[in-house]
Amino acid sequence: MRVDVSTLLTSLCTGRLDVNLLNGFPEQDAPDRVAGDEWVAKAETVVREHIDPENTDDTGELPAGLIDALRGAGFLTFAFDADLGGAGLSAKSCPSTGPR
Repeated sequence: MRVDVSTLLTSLCTGRLDVNLLNGFPEQDAPDRVAGDEWVAKAETVVREHIDPENTDDTGELPAGLIDALRGAGFLTFAFDADLGGAGLSAKSCPSTGPR
C-alpha cells in the first residue's frame, strides 16, 4: 500500500521516521511554572500526610480517606477553569503534578 501523506504517524507506520516532523517540547512561561510548582509542593504534602508507601505496597490498597483528602485539597478539579471551581492549571502544569 502506498501512503503519500507525510505525517509522523505515517512515517512511523511505514518504517521511515521523518524526524523533521517532530516539534520541540512546548516551553512553559514563568507564572505557569510557578503555579504548577505550588501544586507539586501541595501534592507532596498530601502524599506524605496520607500515604504509607510500605503499607500501600504490602496491601495493594490506597489508605482510607485519601480520596477525600485529595478532593479537599482540590486535586480532583485542579485542571478545571477557576470559574468552574478549579485552579485553572494549564495543560503544561497538570502533568508536572504527577509522579516524578
